[in-house]
Amino acid sequence: MKKIVTYFPKAILKLTAKALTVSALATPGRLLELQEDLKPTNLDVVALTELGWKQCGALELQDSDFIFFHAGPQAANDPPGTGFMVHKRLKNKIHGFHQVAPRISRMDLKLRDQGLRLIAAYAPPTGSSRSRGRARTEDAGTAEENDEEAFEEFLEALREELQAEPSTFTILLGDFNAVIGSRSEDAEEETAVGLYGHGERNRRGQLLVEFCEEFRLRSVASMFKARQGRKWTHAAPNGLKSCIDYILAPRTVCFKKATVMSSHNAGSDHRLLRATIQDQARPEGRRPTPRPNAKKQIDKDLFRMAVAMNPPKPPADDASGYQDLVHCLQEAATFAEEEVRPRERLQPETRRLLQQRHRLRRLQHSSNARAALRELNKAIRKRMKADIEEHHRRLVEEAVQKGSGLRRIQGETAPGRHRLTQLRDAEGRLCYTEEEMQRAVQVFYNNLYAPRIQVEGDATPEEEEDDYPAFLQAEIDEAMRQMKTGRSPGQDRVTTEMLKLAKSRILPQLTAILNQCLRSGEIPAEMADSRTILLFKKGDHLDLKNYRPISLLPTIYKVLSRVISARIDRTLDEAQPIEQAGFRKNCSTAEHLQAVNQLLEKAREYRVPIFMVFIDFEKAFDSVESNAIWNAAQRQGVHPKLLKLLRNIYSQATSKIQVGRAQVQIEIQRGVRQGDTISPKLFNAALEETFKELRWEDRGLNINGRRISNLRFADDIVLIADTEEELQLMVTELQEASRRSGLKINRQKTKAMAAEEINILLDGEAIEQVTSFVYLGQAIQVRRDPCKEIGRRISSGWNAFRKYGPFLTCRSVQMRWKRRLFNQCILPALLYGCESWALTQAARKKLAVAQRRMERRMAGVRLIDHRSNDWLRGVTKIKDVTETAARRKWSFAWKMANASADKWPTRIEAWRPPTTRPQGRPATRWTDDFVKKLGSKNWQRSARREAHSAWCNRGCDNV
Repeated sequence: MKKIVTYFPKAILKLTAKALTVSALATPGRLLELQEDLKPTNLDVVALTELGWKQCGALELQDSDFIFFHAGPQAANDPPGTGFMVHKRLKNKIHGFHQVAPRISRMDLKLRDQGLRLIAAYAPPTGSSRSRGRARTEDAGTAEENDEEAFEEFLEALREELQAEPSTFTILLGDFNAVIGSRSEDAEEETAVGLYGHGERNRRGQLLVEFCEEFRLRSVASMFKARQGRKWTHAAPNGLKSCIDYILAPRTVCFKKATVMSSHNAGSDHRLLRATIQDQARPEGRRPTPRPNAKKQIDKDLFRMAVAMNPPKPPADDASGYQDLVHCLQEAATFAEEEVRPRERLQPETRRLLQQRHRLRRLQHSSNARAALRELNKAIRKRMKADIEEHHRRLVEEAVQKGSGLRRIQGETAPGRHRLTQLRDAEGRLCYTEEEMQRAVQVFYNNLYAPRIQVEGDATPEEEEDDYPAFLQAEIDEAMRQMKTGRSPGQDRVTTEMLKLAKSRILPQLTAILNQCLRSGEIPAEMADSRTILLFKKGDHLDLKNYRPISLLPTIYKVLSRVISARIDRTLDEAQPIEQAGFRKNCSTAEHLQAVNQLLEKAREYRVPIFMVFIDFEKAFDSVESNAIWNAAQRQGVHPKLLKLLRNIYSQATSKIQVGRAQVQIEIQRGVRQGDTISPKLFNAALEETFKELRWEDRGLNINGRRISNLRFADDIVLIADTEEELQLMVTELQEASRRSGLKINRQKTKAMAAEEINILLDGEAIEQVTSFVYLGQAIQVRRDPCKEIGRRISSGWNAFRKYGPFLTCRSVQMRWKRRLFNQCILPALLYGCESWALTQAARKKLAVAQRRMERRMAGVRLIDHRSNDWLRGVTKIKDVTETAARRKWSFAWKMANASADKWPTRIEAWRPPTTRPQGRPATRWTDDFVKKLGSKNWQRSARREAHSAWCNRGCDNV
C-alpha cells in the first residue's frame, strides 16, 4: 500500500482577533503604536474591533508590512466599527473588503484555489450607551432586557450576512462581549465549545453558543489545551478576567494551534487571540519574500557607468529603437539600485517605553501594576504624538534647507496610501469585490471616453515630401532640461532622472527615434500608453465622478510632446483672442480677476446694469471630441506632419487603471490627455473654434466701442451681458455650440450673478443666482466687501500654517528657516489675488493682525508677554503682508500700464461709463492707492515714466 504523506508548513496564515478602545485607533499616533507592536509578531491578518477610524477604506501603511482596512463610524453618533490589518505578502490574495453593518466588516481572501471569508465583529457591550440611556428612567430589569435586545440584533445582522452568501470557509473574529465558558455537561450534542473553555457562561454566552450551533461554528481557542493564565482575553478595571474575544470557525477549517498572547496589545485592555490555519496542500516551494516596505534609489555614478558600458544601439526603426532604449535604461537602473533605509519615526525613548510596557503587561495581576500600566499607556501616547510631529519637523527642515519641494513631505508623513475598497456602479449597486470594482471602473471610463456625437473631420491637406524640418538635438536637450524630476514614471518605469543622467549617451539615439516617429507619423505601440491612478477629490467616496484620473505617461513620450508643443505653441497662441488667458505666455489669473472686479466696481459706481453667468463644463478636458480638436488645430495653422503624428498618437493610445491586483484597460476615444504638456493648448484651440461659431461681436457690454461678452481661463468661463434677455440668449447659444464639440454645461455648478433678480434657464431649468462666486480662486461679489475675501485668504493662510505647524512653532528651529518657509508657503496663501484688491483700512488691519498672530506663534510668545510689534518683527524678520500686497499690486499696475499687448484689464481701466454717478462718497476704488500716492488720476503716465523698481518702492512707502 502506497504511503500518503501530508505536509504541514510552519505557518500559512495566522488569524488574530484584537480589541481596542474607541480612542485607541482613531489617530495616526495610535495607528503607529499598533504598527510598532505588530512588527515582531509575524502575523498575517489581525482583526480589529471597537475601531474609531472614520469612514470605510484602506491604507497601505508607510514603513510597515501591513495594509490597514477600516470600516469605522460614518458619523459622530455611530458606534465604533471594525477592520483588519493584513500583511502585504497577502496583498494579491485580497479579493474584497466592505462594511456589512456599523459593527461588522468582511474581507474575502483567495488562497490558492480556495476562497476564505473573514468577518470582524464587535458586539454591543453590556451597559452600552443605548442601554444606559434607557436605564436612567427604567429599572435594572428593563435595562438588562435592552442589553439582550441589542445583542440579539447584532446576532441577527451576522445571521443575515451568513445566510446571504453561504460559504463553508467563513471565520468570525472579534470581541463578542459574551462569555461562552466551558462546555455544558447537560448538553451532550453541544459542539460549538471544546473541552478547554474558560469561565462560567452568561446569558449572552448562551445566545452566542446557540448561534454557533445553528451555523455549525466552533470556538477555536476552546479546542486547544492551555493553562488558565493563557485563556482569558480581557481584564476589567476591577481586575476581573474573562474570555470575550473569539475566533469562530466551521469544522471544515482545520487549525494547527490557537493561543492567547500576553504581549503586543498596543495599550488595549484586551489580549491578542491568535490561531494558525493548518494547510494540508504541499506548497510548490518556498520563495524569498521581498521586504514590502523597502525603498530604493539609483546611485548616479553607477547608473552612468552602466549606461556607458552598455549604451543603446542605433535604432533600425522607431519601434525597435524605443524598446532597446527602454531596455538599456531599465538594466542600468537595476544595476545601480540601492536600498534606502527608511526614516525612523520613533525616538529611542519611545521604543524603550514600548518594551517596558511588554514587561509590565505580565505583572498586571496587582492593582499597582494595573495603575502603572495605565500611566505608561498615557506616556506612550503622548510620546507617539510628539514623535510624529518631530518626524514631520525634520522633513520640513531638510526640505527648506535644501530648497527642495515640500509636496513629497505630505506623502512621507501621511499614514499610508489610500486603496480602493468599494465603489458604486452605474446602476447604484455597491461593488466591493475586485472583479465588481474593475467592471464598474471599466464601464464608467469607457462611457466617459466614448464619442457622444459625430464630428466630421476636415479634409487633410496633402503632404509634400521632406517639407518639414526634423527635430534637432538642441530641441530635445531643451525639452529634457525643462522637465521636472521627482515625477512618477509611466508603464516603462523610465524616470526623468534616468534620462537626464544618461543624456550624454542617449541623446543621439533618442533624437533619431523621435525623428523616425515624425517621418512615419506613428510612434511605437507602448510609447503612448499611460498608467492612470485615481485621486479622490471630495464628496462621496463611492462615486467615481469624485475621483480625478491622473495619467502617468512614459517619460520618453513626454519629451516628444514637449518638443511638439514648443513648435506649435506660438501658432496656437496667436489664434487665441484676448478673452482667453489660460495656459498662455504673459497671461495670468490676475488679469481676469482684475477685469471682472473692475467691471463690477464701475457698474456699481455708475449704475450700469451688468449680468454674468459663470459656466462650468462637466469634465471638459475629458469630453471634447477628437475631431473637434484636429479641426481646430488644422484651421489654426498646425503643420500637417505634426497633426498627423498627433492624430495617430491619440488613436493608438490606451490607458490602464490599477484596481486591486489587475489593470483595467480603457479605450480613449475623445478628450485630451491628462498630464500631457500639449493638452491645454489643444483644448484651448477646440474651445476657440466653438466660440468663433457664436459670432458674438455685437453681444456683451460696450467698453469704449468694443464689446466684452466673455472671459476665459481654459474651461473657466464667465459670460457678460447688459440685459437679462441677451444673457439668456448667450447661454442657449453656447450650450448648443458646445454640444457640437462634445462639451456639456454642468447646470449644478453653473451660477448666475446680477444686482437684481433674474431667471436664466438651462435645459428648461433655472440656473441658481448667487451674490458671491469663487472664480479662479477669488470670491467675486455683487456688492464688494473687501473683508470677506480677506477672511478667506486669512483662513487659507492659517490652513497652510497649520500644515507646517510643528516646524514653525518649534523653538529648536532657527528663525531663518522658519522665515524662508513662511515667505515661500504662508505668504502666497495669504496674498493670492491681491493684485486686484481694493483694500480698506479695516481690511489692512485684519491682515496685519493675522500676521502678527502667526509671528507670535513662530517666536513662542503670547499677548500677555506684552512684546511690541517692532520687537516681534525684529525677531522674525519676515515680509510684511500689507507691504508685500502693495508691492504686488503696484507691480501689476506697472506691467498693465506698460503692456504692449491689447488686454481687457487695460481697456476696462480706461472705461468711463456714459452715465452719472449718484451723490455721496463712492466705495473704495482699486485706483485710490495710486491717486493718493501720486496726487493725480493719470497714474498710467507716471508708471510709463518710472522704472519698475522705483515704481514699486513708491507703492510701499508709508503703507
